[in-house]
Amino acid sequence: MLKRGGRAYADDRVAATKPGELAVLCPSCPRPGINLLEGWENAPLEYQFLYALILVSSFSQDPSLDIGWGYFVPKASYNSYILNHTSDEDISMCIGFAALAKADMKFSRGLCYTSIGTVSCARGEFIVTVGNLQKGERYVRMDFVFASALQAFMTLLFSIISYDIACQWFVNLGTWMAGWPSNLKIDGALKLTPVIPKFHKLAHQVEKHHEFSCNLVKGMGNSDCKSPERIWGGAQQPQELNENDGTGLTPQCP
Repeated sequence: MLKRGGRAYADDRVAATKPGELAVLCPSCPRPGINLLEGWENAPLEYQFLYALILVSSFSQDPSLDIGWGYFVPKASYNSYILNHTSDEDISMCIGFAALAKADMKFSRGLCYTSIGTVSCARGEFIVTVGNLQKGERYVRMDFVFASALQAFMTLLFSIISYDIACQWFVNLGTWMAGWPSNLKIDGALKLTPVIPKFHKLAHQVEKHHEFSCNLVKGMGNSDCKSPERIWGGAQQPQELNENDGTGLTPQCP
């Protein structure tokens, strides 16, 4: 992986490899200075959707490479943040959705990790960040993975965030952001707009949920925000090849 990423022959070698430096960047994600024209931030309102970041989160079953060089968030800072928020409660006032229903899994005894949480681009369907999960998809873990994904896009003005449980997760997101590590806090004018993927929208209650509809948010186009399922379907074979590299059954749990 280091050789393919050009780090094996760099002057400072492996030790200076930065988090995410070995990941392949999504060509559809707007990145100032890379694929955006000068003056993009001054575009008329009707064209601003062209420069919006659309992220979607989900989880799968493959704990593996998590030292931070590729797609996984750095393990040390991730685990440190989790340990400082062990008492946080995940409460759903909407439905018994699978993501929360699995938060306290019965069959997690003896496992370091039960799955992984991801943030991906809903346009180009590239994975942005990944983090190991314990006892299901807890808010605190997805907070860190989500915050890590945003770091490369702090200079943007608008981002659409799709999540199966966006109606619950965004309720106290502003409060939780205050407790994020200083290097992960959002600094700038980036506006976050939550939506629920189209496939999951009908499973939620109707009252006060129209604001989360992909069909009613400006700039969405015809996006269904179901890229995680399509990504994991195509990546099934590489996942199986990497299973031996996982730490899911080892005793070195954080």
